[in-house]
Amino acid sequence: NASASTYYPAGTTDAYDFYAYFLDDCPVMPVTRTADRITMPVEIDGARDIMSGRAEFSETSLPSTFSETEKMLLRQRAFSAYTARRGVNPVLSFRHHLARLRFVLYPASEEAHTVVVNSIKVKSRHSGIFTAVARNQEEEGIAFSSDYAWLSLPEADGSALKTDTYHTPLGADLSLPLYERNGVQVGGTVLVAPDSDYEAEVEFFDQKGN
Repeated sequence: NASASTYYPAGTTDAYDFYAYFLDDCPVMPVTRTADRITMPVEIDGARDIMSGRAEFSETSLPSTFSETEKMLLRQRAFSAYTARRGVNPVLSFRHHLARLRFVLYPASEEAHTVVVNSIKVKSRHSGIFTAVARNQEEEGIAFSSDYAWLSLPEADGSALKTDTYHTPLGADLSLPLYERNGVQVGGTVLVAPDSDYEAEVEFFDQKGN
């Protein structure tokens, strides 16, 4: 019964599935429960992460002292009070539903260090319906709308990107292949809707005044 509260009784052998989801600091939205799924609207901003997880029973983690008969019972009753009393508890494995983009500056010339990057934005779909749990696991994830927004690259702690900070180091070894030269990561990472390609906007200035 999707409308009833679900509990984990201590005195029965009924087995239960365990699920969880993580919305970071996304605004709280109405949650819809049906017989085969839990969904909710979500909106990302480049710093928010969205994950979902479920507990899977694994015989490989069982102590060798368990008999084959007991292993069979544990498999049938995972997860329940029966398994909990034997130290077999649900462990949730989470998976991310967003793509994480990282930006690194590499020097292409001796004067590259004078160019300072102050802002990077990525155009991404930003709102949709998050299926946190579904009877068919392949249906879990975010169905994004076709609306796009510019999402800004933040610092690693989620704060706004520092200005007048990110540039390549002075004295780069230009004899090395470009991506083997000393690079500088700009800020943290930006979390966007999965896609095959992205449009980015970079704001920078040259300290030489050119």
